[in-house]
Amino acid sequence: MPDEDGFSLIAKVRSLHSAEQLPALAFTAFAHEQDRLRMMEAGFQGHLPKPLNPQSLISKVLEFA
Repeated sequence: MPDEDGFSLIAKVRSLHSAEQLPALAFTAFAHEQDRLRMMEAGFQGHLPKPLNPQSLISKVLEFA
């Protein structure tokens, strides 16, 4: 995203009353445990590090179904 990052985007989404419980996954190259914790604290419900593992993506999406 050229003009903002995932943290500012999720903050905007979470500020919408109707989107408070909207599931959101962070897909990022930041793959350490402290990165995952930061994503969760920011409002994401899951964290998927790059490179993408298709099975991990499917598993995470199914958690929200």
